[in-house]
Amino acid sequence: LYLAGDECACDADIENIYAVAAAGDGVKYVMLTNYSDDDEAEGKRITLSLDGVEQGARVEVLKIDDEHSADVSSEFVFDGATVEIDLPLHNTALLRIVK
Repeated sequence: LYLAGDECACDADIENIYAVAAAGDGVKYVMLTNYSDDDEAEGKRITLSLDGVEQGARVEVLKIDDEHSADVSSEFVFDGATVEIDLPLHNTALLRIVK
């Protein structure tokens, strides 16, 4: 994310969900992490509002966990609505958004 160039406003109001965002060279990134000291905590379903993302943008969701090293787990065309991501405990998702 650092190499993207520009940080973006990002806010997570769900307990144990941490978020950062960046953009550069026509690509936007959102990274979400579900972390808790409580190993019994539940996974989370996260609803994202992607303000500033144009309808028709291509979105790739990359998993980062014990079994995945930024593997693309899904991709779709953004329809202008919100995006929902299921994020298990101690997992990270990176959204790569391209016009």
